[in-house]
Amino acid sequence: MPDPLIDVADLRDGTYPPDDHFLRDLSIVSERVSRVRTVSATELDPGKLDNTGQPAIGFLAALIDLNAAQAALLAVHPKWTATSGLSVHLSGAGATRSVLSESTVVRVGSNLVVVRTSVYDGNGDDADALLDDAVRREPGSHERARIASALLTFVRIPGEASRVSATFDPAAVSHRNRMGAPAEPRAGAIMDRIGGSVLAPGMVSVEPSEYVNNSFATINGGVYGVLFAAAIESLSPGLVTTDIEVQFLSQTKVGPVVTTALPVRDVGGVIVCELEARVADKVLATGTATASASR
Repeated sequence: MPDPLIDVADLRDGTYPPDDHFLRDLSIVSERVSRVRTVSATELDPGKLDNTGQPAIGFLAALIDLNAAQAALLAVHPKWTATSGLSVHLSGAGATRSVLSESTVVRVGSNLVVVRTSVYDGNGDDADALLDDAVRREPGSHERARIASALLTFVRIPGEASRVSATFDPAAVSHRNRMGAPAEPRAGAIMDRIGGSVLAPGMVSVEPSEYVNNSFATINGGVYGVLFAAAIESLSPGLVTTDIEVQFLSQTKVGPVVTTALPVRDVGGVIVCELEARVADKVLATGTATASASR
């Protein structure tokens, strides 16, 4: 199980993610290409795959949220950002051993930043080879198959809300950043790594912890993607989540956080669900998702 929540006021070193964190266990390598574009890549392992052997939408949501947030942060510095909306749609194409994520800022408003992200099949190339190729090209100008498309919104928040804003250096983002675990990553599927549990069909929960929290001590946006996919897929064996759209409404430092998937349509093996995450009576996020027996 994840460690108990540590209050952000007790964190003095300005380090995020901590050594034992689900983002580090994903072994993501990132680089800034321009003022409005960032790229990230990672190699696949069994814990990142769904029951069809392809990248799971929960894992992709975490990768996309990280990659897009890096682009959004550059747009608002010295303020910080929090994920406000996240939509991820799988194309049906598969990936071979690795994936590449490309994010581009499409609008910077007075309060919101909008980022578009595409994830591509890495064709077996390692993370460094994928980034070497991506930084030399215009967005999407390669021939790699697109496996997912995403659109995200980020809201500006005060820089002091994040434990790392004081040490964040926009210039350093231009250098290749390796977000790896210093020790052996936790084993198993991401849902198991974060300490998530299925309470009933369509209902899963997780406790806030240092392993799943973001830099302002509440659950990371990508973790919600993992939870919502797990909630849908717990409805029936063999389901694969193919589309998720989530709006984040509030935050929490206490738990348990319970996510639910309520079917509202089931036709031809395709299930559409209403999504909700809450702690006690407080709604944290809401949205919709689609799942089926195949991608």
